Amino acid sequence: MSQSTGTPDLWTTRVSDYLDQLQSCVERLDESLDEMRMGTKRLEISQVDQSHQELAAALEDLESLIAAREELIRADDAPGPGMTIRDILATQDDEFSQSLVQRCSRISKDVDASRERAVALFVCQFHLADLSQSLLSIMRGTPGRQTTYNNASDVRRPTDVGGSILNKSA
Repeated sequence: MSQSTGTPDLWTTRVSDYLDQLQSCVERLDESLDEMRMGTKRLEISQVDQSHQELAAALEDLESLIAAREELIRADDAPGPGMTIRDILATQDDEFSQSLVQRCSRISKDVDASRERAVALFVCQFHLADLSQSLLSIMRGTPGRQTTYNNASDVRRPTDVGGSILNKSA
């Protein structure tokens, strides 16, 4: 913050612009994840593919924003040293810098929530991809593991896997 005019200095203004871009990127990530989740839920492959492309584009933007963040941290006009933008801003006493610290914290939480959602969606899609194979195994009446891979010394009693449970119930 400029001491004489009470207006944000150039570095702080660049940080504010950076946070605006980062927030926009996180919102696009969330929208893509929402669309992908709904497409997965409805089994709409074209929507999932489109959402995947949008997610990939948003992740590319996020990568470039990470590089921009590093430039801001190392900038010559930064008000002080620090490992993160939040660290640098926390050394400032003005209200605007402190509001940016709070924005950094909120955006950080949003990014973390997006990461958790992305991992959950990946796990869901991974299991759905295997679901058809599992259902086919049940309907064929074969065990989940092909007999070719059974160990000859495996003398354990066979379990009701594959279609045998359906055959027995019929």
